[in-house]
Amino acid sequence: MMGIRFKGKHSKDFKVYFKTENLPLIAQKRVSEEVVLGRDGSYKFEGGYADKSITLNCILLENDLILKRQKAREVAQ
Repeated sequence: MMGIRFKGKHSKDFKVYFKTENLPLIAQKRVSEEVVLGRDGSYKFEGGYADKSITLNCILLENDLILKRQKAREVAQ
């Protein structure tokens, strides 16, 4: 099962589930531009790709409000 491990406990132990909000398929190219004094225009350099940022929504599934608060406190500690 996919999930995260935090302080030695897996997210499934707390009934915490994740949903991807934003999952980019292709990273943006890293482009830098240098201007040289005394010359017209500029030089462009392409060097690899930028980091991809993945946004996740976190859901704590528990029907009982008291248990939900207790689990949220356990995760926060």
